[in-house]
Amino acid sequence: VIARAAGNVPLSDKVAVRIAGVSQVQDGFFTDPTNGRRYNNTFNYALKGQLLFEPSDTVSLRLIGDFSNTEGNCCYATADVVNGPTQPLINALTLANGRRLPSTRLSDFEQALSADGNQRIRDYGGTLIADFIVGDDTLKSITAIRQFDVEQAGMDADFSGADILVLDETFSSRFLSQELVWNGRISAINADYTLGVFVSDERIDIGRQLDWGRQAQAYWNAVLGAQGIPPGTVRSAPGLVADEAMRGTARSYAAFGQTSIDVGGGFTLIGGLRYSIEEKTGSFAYNFYDPAPNAVFRVLGVSPGPDYDARRTDRAFSGTLGVQYRPSDDVMLYATYNRGFKAGGVNIDANGADIVANNPAERPGAVPLDPTFEPETVNAFELGAKTEYLDGRARTNLSLYYYDISNVQVAQFVGLQFTVLNGRKAVNYGVEMENLFKLNDAFTLSLDGIWIPEAKIKDDPNIDPVLSDSRFRFAPEFQGNAAINLDTPITDTVNLTGRIQYMYSGPQFVNTASLSRRDSVQLVNANLGVRLNSGVLAELWAQNLFNETYVSQLFATPLQTGDQNAYMAPPRTFGVRFRADF
Repeated sequence: VIARAAGNVPLSDKVAVRIAGVSQVQDGFFTDPTNGRRYNNTFNYALKGQLLFEPSDTVSLRLIGDFSNTEGNCCYATADVVNGPTQPLINALTLANGRRLPSTRLSDFEQALSADGNQRIRDYGGTLIADFIVGDDTLKSITAIRQFDVEQAGMDADFSGADILVLDETFSSRFLSQELVWNGRISAINADYTLGVFVSDERIDIGRQLDWGRQAQAYWNAVLGAQGIPPGTVRSAPGLVADEAMRGTARSYAAFGQTSIDVGGGFTLIGGLRYSIEEKTGSFAYNFYDPAPNAVFRVLGVSPGPDYDARRTDRAFSGTLGVQYRPSDDVMLYATYNRGFKAGGVNIDANGADIVANNPAERPGAVPLDPTFEPETVNAFELGAKTEYLDGRARTNLSLYYYDISNVQVAQFVGLQFTVLNGRKAVNYGVEMENLFKLNDAFTLSLDGIWIPEAKIKDDPNIDPVLSDSRFRFAPEFQGNAAINLDTPITDTVNLTGRIQYMYSGPQFVNTASLSRRDSVQLVNANLGVRLNSGVLAELWAQNLFNETYVSQLFATPLQTGDQNAYMAPPRTFGVRFRADF
């Protein structure tokens, strides 16, 4: 159930206010087979207020404040898609823990969890937008502050009905930014230009506590016993394993400029340049780690990893160069080159500087690895056309692109560890087309598609073998959609509206740490309603009308080598929507 409302009120000829709010209650679509409990439920609400003040024709000030709160037992209910060798043991422990085993059919959306986790997210901030007209030019200032906090308590970190590992986690980000943009025109050369500066400062604090559950000792006794290690050799008694503290900062400075020059004959030249400085820091330290010499992760050589306090600074020029040509009012052809830059950083993780063997506190003389990663750069080339024809009843946009990427950044989750890798080289090219046709006064047809024959990281022996010489994840070779829209009067005051949409996405890799693939997915969405001239809309809608069951993303299941769980896309959902303007 979602309710939204917004109101705009003029207080005088110079001042107006706008207040908006939303509230949403959403049941998760996973259920616990033991008690029928829903997982991944959420309840959220948000408020936003704006004050507009226009003291003169040349000055406009807009102050914006917003707050949102989300709570629920999200988002640890997942599907066990790839079973590893420990699955029979997990099943036995789940039953011993008083849980029923979830169905193995993905379409049943069942999951058994041993912990009743709760997540709370708060997101709030303020923005001041000031616009000034200075002669024929304009100056815009955007000042913003943002706070984002996440609290997770009692999360089932082994994603099963066995009581093995419990996670508590907090995340806090404070973000400040300031941007100044000057827009002007040089009439003598028919040029419009933009000059600007941008600065931002972000501070991140993360806390994480890991606790062994009641069945952790039995689990490790069985797993290691199968390898000939006597039961009780390692310690994983119930209680706190680790209390981790992670911090980071990110400071950005940039100056930029762009111009477009009408050189006549239908040609426009476009050029832009940006200089960026990105300063990143990241640190990790244990407030506590199980001191027992036979603590299971210590014996396995996984953790405690080294503490670290790292930083890196990246400086780069980026920019654009292009030409547009308008042979007629209905056709625009263009060619562009863009130099892109994504800063490097610090991998803030418990194993960011690697494992026990690299921890001098555990192995005298050991050397921690560098937790930083390199910046990513791209040389992007694009040719395209934007056209209208059939007296404006049809529109086609076509683009061909080629991206040459260096040091491509890939984030991975491998069990309990997060990593960021740099692939030496990657190439991505394809064709994208958008079409819109007005069939008659009632119906319009849209046909869109993108074909990407090549999108892969080149052969690189220095990265994970599953990524080397492999296609990008979540990048099907072809995806497209077709939709028919209906909007026609049935009386003088009532219009019939509707839409039916078909979406296709080809096979694709769905895990950055494995070669797991998902088959193609075909979805149908639809809605049908009536709209009154008074501003009232009533509509029936459905998403995933034919109830296609498919995986959104796979990940390595913590503690269970060879096992992979999946976040599932929603099943068929349908409902009723009402909207009114006053």
